[in-house]
Amino acid sequence: MLTEKVQAFPSEAPSDHQILVILAKVSDIDEPEESLYFDWLTRAEIQRVRSFRDLTASRCSLLGRAMVKAVAAQWLKTSPQDVCITYLESGKPVLQEATSNQWHFSVTHHQDCVAVAFANAPLGIDLETPQKQDRIKLARRYFLPEESHHLASLEGSERSEYFTWLWTLKEAEVKRCGSALAHVMGKAGFKIAPPRIYATDASQAISYYLYRSSDQALLSLACSTLSVSVPECFLGRPYTGYQRTSLDLVAKT
Repeated sequence: MLTEKVQAFPSEAPSDHQILVILAKVSDIDEPEESLYFDWLTRAEIQRVRSFRDLTASRCSLLGRAMVKAVAAQWLKTSPQDVCITYLESGKPVLQEATSNQWHFSVTHHQDCVAVAFANAPLGIDLETPQKQDRIKLARRYFLPEESHHLASLEGSERSEYFTWLWTLKEAEVKRCGSALAHVMGKAGFKIAPPRIYATDASQAISYYLYRSSDQALLSLACSTLSVSVPECFLGRPYTGYQRTSLDLVAKT
């Protein structure tokens, strides 16, 4: 993963076929920064953040919202506390203000890392680390038969790695659709043969990306367009500065 310093996050919202991604760690946040982020939230948002029993998950939820609000405020030329995140009936979060030339976002967190993606088409993002346990039973429950059969033909770390590839892509697709996990898992099928991802339903205009970070975490993207330029990735948090970064591409459609 290579990084270079940049002055600021892109000042304009994503153009057609463009994806912007920000990565950050909650372990880097100090108390004044955390207090600032809470000031940006509504009472309902604070309750949602504090509903997590796990402290790290709660802080990740806070950071994810702060990242969305800070970037949206920049693009909408307003303040973060004036940015309203609302929810569709499916539970998918959207920005209430983005009514014309609408753009979309997706948030994920895993362990102490948060990732946020932006595009002007519906998208989903997910972060996972390779599973150490054998998940073949879980695959047989949620995956397509051909996916489970292929996993069963693999062994050890190779099976764990391939399971995680499939799982994180399906999670990104769940977020893109805004549907229930069980509903999408058994319908969104993939075959991964690096550097390519083959989706079961090739008739759909969807682009998929699978990346590996320097700490071996896997990051997946699903976006509702076939013509996507290489996603631009950044490291950083609101008002702390950003660094442009290049993740290792595992496979893409």
